[in-house]
Amino acid sequence: MAEVWLVGLLAQTVEVFRAPSESGYGERREARRGESVAALNVPAVVLSVAEILG
Repeated sequence: MAEVWLVGLLAQTVEVFRAPSESGYGERREARRGESVAALNVPAVVLSVAEILG
């Protein structure tokens, strides 16, 4: 998978993993409430962490 999002309900975070390789993902970003994330293949669609967490 080119991109994976993990939603941490207890931690109130969204972790975005990109750039997969045989040894794992080369990019990791942790976003918290007040921040936004966008899908690699649909960069025009931007979601706030608050929207994702509810």
